[in-house]
Amino acid sequence: MLALRMLAMTSTIPVLLATTPPKDMIVAFVEKLKVPYTYALMLVTSLRFIPTLQEELSLVIQAQRARAYDLEGRNIIKRFLALIPLAIPLLLMSVQRARTMAISMETRAFGAGPRTSLHTSTFQMLDIGVISSCLLLTAVLAIVSLR
Repeated sequence: MLALRMLAMTSTIPVLLATTPPKDMIVAFVEKLKVPYTYALMLVTSLRFIPTLQEELSLVIQAQRARAYDLEGRNIIKRFLALIPLAIPLLLMSVQRARTMAISMETRAFGAGPRTSLHTSTFQMLDIGVISSCLLLTAVLAIVSLR
């Protein structure tokens, strides 16, 4: 039952990312949920980089395997130590991407003045249908897990 709950929680984020443009998510956070723009941008940006990090991790794993590095240790300590050659390149690539994004935001005068929005967020029938189906799925999973 715990697996069903975890599946329900983790399956919503990829669906959200695949179906909603980032600018719409930011507008919804800022206008409807009253989240400050900088926090909304940080959240959406971090969610958008998850697939990129997964791709980079698979590239690093392939590179380490090409060097005949053993990623499968027998005990817990060896498995933990095997993560270090994966984490360091991934961390360095993430820092480089963050620096590039910071420079890009700075050249576009991010945070220089009050923000205005070209797009507004409207609540449509499709939104009601999606929210209703998610609530129904959550209720069904809660009932199943309580049995």
